[in-house]
Amino acid sequence: MGSEKCIYRVERMRMRCRLFAVVLPSLALSLLLLAVWLPQPWSRPWTRPLRPESNPKRPVRVLFYNTHAGTRANAAYVSQRLGLTFAHFDPDVVKGAWEMNADQSRELINAGYARLVCDSADVVIVSDTFPHARALVESLLVADQEKQCNTTIIAELTNRFDWGLEENRGHGDAIAFHKNLWQIQQHDHLRSRILWTANNPLEAQHLANMAAITPEFRLLRPTGYSSLPGVFVPKEEAELVAVYPMDGRLQSPILYILDQLQIPHKVLPKKYGGPHTLKQYKAFIEIPYQVSTMKLYENLAAGVVMLIPTARFLRELILKDLTFFYPIYDLYCTNSGHEPDWSVFMDYYHRDLSPYMYYFDSWEQLKQLATSNNPIDTRNVRQRGSHYYETTIRNKTLHGWASLFNGLGYKDIRVDGYSLRADLVDPPFRARLPDAPRLPTNLAREAWRPLVGWQARAVERVRGLRGEFHASLTGLELGAMQLRRWIKEENPGKEVIVRLPSWLENVDAELVEHIDALDRWRVGQTTVPYVKWSLIQSFTQFVEKAETVSEHSYLAFTKFARMARISQTIINNEELLATISASNQNLNVSQLLTRTLDTSLRLAYPWLLTMNIDIGLAEERGIVIVNFGDVYAKPLQIIMHLRYNLHCDLPIELFYNGYGGFEAGKFLTMSKVPGVHTRNLNDIYLKLSEYNDRIEHLKAFAILASKFKEVIYVDADTLLLQNPSQLLDNSKSFLTTGVFMLKSPSFAEGHSQWLPWFLGGQELVSETARHGRHFQNLSETELHPGLMAFDKTRMGVFHGILAGCHLSRKNVWSSTFTRFFGMRTLMHFGKKAEQSYRQQCGQRFILDWNGARSHQISSD
Repeated sequence: MGSEKCIYRVERMRMRCRLFAVVLPSLALSLLLLAVWLPQPWSRPWTRPLRPESNPKRPVRVLFYNTHAGTRANAAYVSQRLGLTFAHFDPDVVKGAWEMNADQSRELINAGYARLVCDSADVVIVSDTFPHARALVESLLVADQEKQCNTTIIAELTNRFDWGLEENRGHGDAIAFHKNLWQIQQHDHLRSRILWTANNPLEAQHLANMAAITPEFRLLRPTGYSSLPGVFVPKEEAELVAVYPMDGRLQSPILYILDQLQIPHKVLPKKYGGPHTLKQYKAFIEIPYQVSTMKLYENLAAGVVMLIPTARFLRELILKDLTFFYPIYDLYCTNSGHEPDWSVFMDYYHRDLSPYMYYFDSWEQLKQLATSNNPIDTRNVRQRGSHYYETTIRNKTLHGWASLFNGLGYKDIRVDGYSLRADLVDPPFRARLPDAPRLPTNLAREAWRPLVGWQARAVERVRGLRGEFHASLTGLELGAMQLRRWIKEENPGKEVIVRLPSWLENVDAELVEHIDALDRWRVGQTTVPYVKWSLIQSFTQFVEKAETVSEHSYLAFTKFARMARISQTIINNEELLATISASNQNLNVSQLLTRTLDTSLRLAYPWLLTMNIDIGLAEERGIVIVNFGDVYAKPLQIIMHLRYNLHCDLPIELFYNGYGGFEAGKFLTMSKVPGVHTRNLNDIYLKLSEYNDRIEHLKAFAILASKFKEVIYVDADTLLLQNPSQLLDNSKSFLTTGVFMLKSPSFAEGHSQWLPWFLGGQELVSETARHGRHFQNLSETELHPGLMAFDKTRMGVFHGILAGCHLSRKNVWSSTFTRFFGMRTLMHFGKKAEQSYRQQCGQRFILDWNGARSHQISSD
């Protein structure tokens, strides 16, 4: 018996050592302070009864397990009104606690962390981010009872029970957590250990949809209490609508839209003073990024006049990617195959709260509300809203918490010392189970596959809707996507995003005028082309300090690309440079233009700096083929066809992405074909993988790297019926524009909003393009990429190829274009059967950068 006690003590000491090896030293300090603060120390026998009846005089010990300041302030208010004292513990002091993964949870459980924390209180309230307490929850499933959390856990969900797991820990880790909660719910003695509450109606349904469980929930909305003192707002400023510049984690596009619509507004600083500051303004505009926020309840309780987009309009903004909204997939899981009921699951539209908010259904209606001389607050929300929230929502929340503690056996918990009012306590509710084909009955992967597939279909539905909505983006909305956050600057060790000044946002027409004037100039001409030097100087001075430009900033890119085109056109023409310099003797034209060119190329085309060779033009005309992966037969077939059937003796460059694209023997065989040169693009672009991750997006890069002045590009799967060199000799299009392409059949309607927006305005679209089928939204594509030709000696064509490389960059085609415009495939530089308008715009942009206008290329 003595030896057993000794073994027990040794094992207990080992467990403690493991715990403090896993947990940061600050955790030990926090728990020590917690032990001193609590009415009774936590270092007592492990087998303490869960219920307090054994010591009715001892006050209930509540541990508030939380990292979020807003929910912590709400808990402090609740505890004060209930006469309780909550001890706060921040799990951030635990290594790996943030969105805890399964391995860290298991390690903490084995080290005794869960038991140690739960021994410190009678009730542990896990608030806001539930995975922080993953070790406490999953300890209920371990066989060793000495390592289990042995107290009641109250889950106060505010932002989904599995917040951050799939995004940051992986899909498999999230499913593992779902399975563990499902397993707990299958056992009466385990599920009674977790009580579920939520501050919004979506939480319960999301738990049901992800974990196939429907425990009882209590809806306990935040009290809306804010202790922040309001900041005085001057009378002139109080007549404006206020807007906060962030939509959760990014700068809100609404700032751009308010500017463009000329709506007077006040942009609030980060620490603006809370609801008691907001209520002094004419109204507060909010584009929700969650189904509920602490700010919403605080504003309602303070009587803030809020302008919110209608559910219909918010859905449109979300699916157009004009605003960031965390739970869009969660909402679409609530009503599989149909539109979600926003008024049920989102408190911004819930019938309990909607009478105390004002809604706008379009940007035009927002402008009307914000600029009208008539008062916005026709329902006297400033007084009635505050009174309603205090007497109804707040009272329900306080009595709901009191009722919850009463149910745990703590009958003396009251609100402000008064008896519990049952009429103010909403009954618990359960969500409905998801309508998946089959719900899991065990933990096997196959048992969960139908539910996971059902969840995935909801995600696919949202992605499909995004594609549809992207097609209806207006020019105003496309501009808002840029968020006016185009240039990143180096600033004390970190990148800071700044706005382009208004004078630089609207210079497209002037830049085009410069390009057209320079293109019209001919050798021997005495008239000096129009150049606005003040614009070039200001531009260069502003952008020289920029480190890089976001790949998604199309409007910034067009300006840098056009400025590079202007400066290089002048520098490369000695007579033109001399003529301009002679008329501007007070200005070092050559030095300024060199600075402008270097900066513009660095920002628009950073990958140029990684090229291992100069872009030389050693041979007159040749054929370029790009090998797609380990596909040997197709390029060999087209080469043999060119040589022996079409009698084409032009030199051929066969580009590939790394030696992995060929087997060694086949590679050597291909190199022995007369007039064929194999070239590895990774040897040319030293950081190609950083800028391009798909073989089929290498066309523009291969054409640029080619040694030919006149490049004939042939797809490896294109069957030619005529010698392509003869085709060019007889092509009017190639002789006049330096570009040859064939028209392509079209199978669907297009959307032309992107073209004028990208080029800088409706007036910059050529007359020819305006009358084309594509610009009239009659077709998606009109050009075929299987056979193309480019004269790289022409400045406009050369810069068009550079632009094609940019549009083929990894994060441009795969992220921005697919996310913004819902395209299934993107080949900016001539890809067969493009799926959407943006590709066509990109093609035309490439095809005729001359004059920076979009032109329809006619077939020959």
